[in-house]
Amino acid sequence: MELTIYSPEELETLAEEMNLFHPDYYRLALFISLVRAYPLATNGAEYYRENLAKWIEQEQESYFGEYETPAHFAQEYYENYWTDGRLPNWLVVDWHATWSHNLRHDFTEDLGHYWADIY
Repeated sequence: MELTIYSPEELETLAEEMNLFHPDYYRLALFISLVRAYPLATNGAEYYRENLAKWIEQEQESYFGEYETPAHFAQEYYENYWTDGRLPNWLVVDWHATWSHNLRHDFTEDLGHYWADIY
């Protein structure tokens, strides 16, 4: 079965037809390419129509931003989201090592964009 992959422009057109909106269709296309790795047996325009609203919601809920390096992401994640005053067991002084050894298992990164693995 040949898999259908929509371009960011095609996703934007489809979203407009469905009265949906996403702020960055390129980023959404990256996310969908990650999510679609699971249901490989499904394909086609109807598959996109059935799932686009869910994908937009999931992408926006799990997106943590764009960072220069995984180390920058790990540092920013710790500084902004770990606020209870304790040092977490996943924290390594080296931010790159924090990403490599711990956070990369809970987040997906592609071309500098980061998503929590909630799907």
